[in-house]
Amino acid sequence: MNWLVWLYPPSWRDRYGREMVELLAASQHPWRDGMNLAACAALAWSEVPMFKVISLLVAAAALVMLGFTVGQLADGVQEIPQHWWSTISAAVAILALAAAIVSLTRSRLTGDA
Repeated sequence: MNWLVWLYPPSWRDRYGREMVELLAASQHPWRDGMNLAACAALAWSEVPMFKVISLLVAAAALVMLGFTVGQLADGVQEIPQHWWSTISAAVAILALAAAIVSLTRSRLTGDA
């Protein structure tokens, strides 16, 4: 489970990585704790200043791609679940928007610019 620590930003790994590896090694529920550690990696990345800019750029690009995808479908948005390529486009747009929202919300809550 040491590889889970590599999901985190370098600054986080330098500060907490060794401690998390030791805690996972001593855990009575390593899979549950490992999944929790993996899920929290996204939140750790949202604290990285450049993450906000990147997530906004990816969200904008994903929305443009989704608009292009929907324009290619005969029945519009209703047809998305019927094609793997349009479903992937919608999923990327949703995930990118969620990352941007989390990043912006965290920066407002913590008072970062």
